[in-house]
Amino acid sequence: MKKIIALCLSLLVLSCSLTVFAADDFVSSPSGQGPSLITGVISNPSCDAHLVITPYAQRNTLDAEALAAIEAAFAQLSATADLSTLNDAFASHVASLGLDGSKLAVSDLFDASYIGCLLHNSHGQYDITLSAANLDKFVGLLHNIGGAWEFVDNATVSNDKTSLSFTVNSLSPFAILVETEDAGEDSSEVDSSEDDSSVADSSEADSSVIEDDSSAPDQGGNSPETGDNHNYIWLIVAAVAAVVVLVLVFKKRRV
Repeated sequence: MKKIIALCLSLLVLSCSLTVFAADDFVSSPSGQGPSLITGVISNPSCDAHLVITPYAQRNTLDAEALAAIEAAFAQLSATADLSTLNDAFASHVASLGLDGSKLAVSDLFDASYIGCLLHNSHGQYDITLSAANLDKFVGLLHNIGGAWEFVDNATVSNDKTSLSFTVNSLSPFAILVETEDAGEDSSEVDSSEDDSSVADSSEADSSVIEDDSSAPDQGGNSPETGDNHNYIWLIVAAVAAVVVLVLVFKKRRV
């Protein structure tokens, strides 16, 4: 009896400690919490606003406009096969690193906003430093402004790979992109034997597919993991609890 209970408890602990890497374009943060603000400086000295970082997992705390923006950004990222195609400057950056854009992933999606200032809309620049997971695989930071993605080319990772610093002029959703294990296998090298015309035709076909996918709503099924989709854990917990109850009931009846 003790061995059975011990086994059930072991399964429970194991299920709660799993780190999940999701399908599609997202990987989940090992902490499950997303990035958190370390420092946030607003260049306008007359502004008393405070910066706030809201991970996608906590998006329901945002106002309606910010919530719609981050969910639209999530849908766009999920529907894009090659994340480097979201911005031309970012695509050039990825190519310069010798990486395959179709093998990149989103480590964190978060909203940046401010509270505490009602006097004006112009705050100058925002100097932000935040902590995040997977920064040892950092490739770039993208900023979603009005539905379009911009490459934040001044984003830098600390030497210990635990914090990310960047400067922007506006606040809205951001996505941290990282390389996966096979991101270094640049598909352009594999396809170098093709003639120019076939490569051009292939590129046009790929871009049309991406556009079609981005316009389609997320139907679920292969929903990307961003730290808030852990229903499977609760199913395991419920199953383990049920086994323990059945064992205890069976033992009581025998007595």
